[in-house]
Amino acid sequence: MLPPIFFEPLFNFFNAIDRILSSDVGRNPDTSETTITNQLLWFMNSKAAPRDDFAPSVEAFKNAMHLALGDEPKLGIRFQTEGYSQNFEGDVSQADYALNISFKDTSAANDGIENNWHATYLIQSKVARRRDEDAGWDQYDTFSRDTQQSNAIERMRELIGDDGLRYHLYCPPNALHYVPKAAIPIKLAAADPSSLIVRHYHNAGFWLKNSFPASINALFTDSASDPTPWALFILAHFYNIKSPDGLDIKTEKLYAGVPGELLEMRQNIFNRKHDAIERAIQLKELQTGRKIVRREKYFEVGRRRTISIGLEFPTLDHEMRVDRSDKNGDDNDTGGSVGLTPAGI
Repeated sequence: MLPPIFFEPLFNFFNAIDRILSSDVGRNPDTSETTITNQLLWFMNSKAAPRDDFAPSVEAFKNAMHLALGDEPKLGIRFQTEGYSQNFEGDVSQADYALNISFKDTSAANDGIENNWHATYLIQSKVARRRDEDAGWDQYDTFSRDTQQSNAIERMRELIGDDGLRYHLYCPPNALHYVPKAAIPIKLAAADPSSLIVRHYHNAGFWLKNSFPASINALFTDSASDPTPWALFILAHFYNIKSPDGLDIKTEKLYAGVPGELLEMRQNIFNRKHDAIERAIQLKELQTGRKIVRREKYFEVGRRRTISIGLEFPTLDHEMRVDRSDKNGDDNDTGGSVGLTPAGI
């Protein structure tokens, strides 16, 4: 867990990306998922220049994090993005991009390694399409996929688990407003409206879901899996964030020294490990009955559409210092990691 002092700059950065790119979806009904994904990679590339004065940048985010840090121990931040061809998506990953999030506890304490983890997900992106381009957005606007892609995704999940491949649904802003009678907005009505988390649920246009929704309405009403705002899903790896039903937003972390076959397979595909890529290719060949030639190009760590987020912070050292401050009656500490609920942030 990260200290609460980092929550707001983390939230502001990912919230801004959602706000800007979902607005692009809302304004341009012809925009493609490839265009939005490439823009997403741009915003999360530490070497990219800001799109404009109001757009988020990794450099500004890093400055905000270090400003929040003050005199605290050193914080390490790493952002890296890469692009890859559609052939890799079709023959191997079944994903538009891969998301890798990691944390390293740099505490001097010997057991700091127990807090080290990484989490890897393959993400299939879909952009909402208006049924009638001359009309405004509504709950029946659609997402599309074909049967072959659906089958390929389910086969990939045999390797990496159901939660290892998620749909990223690119919607217009305030997507919940199109389904006022769905369970999520009804539950949010009982929460603190000033909460950052509650406000983000209402305003979000970027959503993650395990099952494929055929429409904006299905995104929020299909009981197969509840959707999670993309920004809050990332933050939930560092904080205890609860969904409107009171349950923790689910993440899957692979901790150092703890075996996890499905989670390791995701990481190995991300890292282009030979055996993992070969198994993914064999699944695709089994599905299509087509031999994939020149497969060796997929084993190379070349261009691939990925987002890597890495944070390093001496959590144990920080918590020990906070405990000492509490015992000394210091009223100015920021506190340790706490559970964050829709009513609490």
